[in-house]
Amino acid sequence: MKLADLLRTIHDSGEQFDPPKEERLSQYQQVFGDELTTESAAAFVTNGWHAIGDTYFATIADRIAAANPDHADVWTNLTTLAVNSDEEKTSVHASDNENVILVDSQMMLFLWTMNKSHLYGQRLNRGDQLKLICELLLHFATLRYLRDHNLVWPRPKTPPHESAEDLQTLYLFTNMQELFMVAHEMAHLVCDQKSEVTSAFICRGEYPTPYTMLFERDANIDQELYADELAVDLVLNTFPRVAEVQQVVLSAIFLLIRYRLWLGVTASDGDFEFRMWFARNSLFRAKASSCYCDGAAVFLIDLLKELEQTLEPAAKHAAKAFAMIVEKSKGS
Repeated sequence: MKLADLLRTIHDSGEQFDPPKEERLSQYQQVFGDELTTESAAAFVTNGWHAIGDTYFATIADRIAAANPDHADVWTNLTTLAVNSDEEKTSVHASDNENVILVDSQMMLFLWTMNKSHLYGQRLNRGDQLKLICELLLHFATLRYLRDHNLVWPRPKTPPHESAEDLQTLYLFTNMQELFMVAHEMAHLVCDQKSEVTSAFICRGEYPTPYTMLFERDANIDQELYADELAVDLVLNTFPRVAEVQQVVLSAIFLLIRYRLWLGVTASDGDFEFRMWFARNSLFRAKASSCYCDGAAVFLIDLLKELEQTLEPAAKHAAKAFAMIVEKSKGS
């Protein structure tokens, strides 16, 4: 089943998914520049996007906690904050009195625009879609690494929303990825405090993956894999255990990891950064193919075929262009 077919299950699932919240649409309108109809823009301008972002991600954390009561003791005194950053990441900061999850605004923008290029970009001809993804990767890569040289690639205009269903699908798809990002940080807290959780994971190398075959194991990367293992379960528990719905969720998470892996390829991330995302990609492919639901391997094969024609060739072109921009910066 192709991704487009899987996404249709969203619109047939009734109360299984939350609709876009008015304040979230307002946030997208102001931060991402999309022309969305909302009556709460004035309140947004008054309060700033941080206040709305903090509330939104706190709701996500509460949803994950409610669906996973076994670990409720670990998540006491948990705060989520939306912060400005030039990086596409989330992080968790633990102390005796409070645990704080930070969600960087750049990660939100990265996911929203990459999802638009992937979902809406299918309406474009192949060359225009490749160009769009290539320029998006160049924008985020140069924003992080070459801002000081004033060599930021302009962010391209992404395809518009053509219908309410378009927006609903884009929102829900992005929301699943945001659930995973927050769940990953919450999982770090569980793994740090409950050794029995990590001891049950299969990412210790009991079966080979491309990562384990190509690289020596790294304890820091293993910690990310442990958190990924648990985070997928935490997220799936927030949805009905229906195979079609799970495949949509797994598709969204896999794309998040794939986006970040190819951004690293574009920007020639450091060795550790690339190995980390490569390992997470390898682990997720294996998990989705073998562990969660019937047909998961089929959706993954179809999605990979789709990406081979769009994201990956675009990333290779972006990597060449990024290298030329770096050379220019050295000569200036």
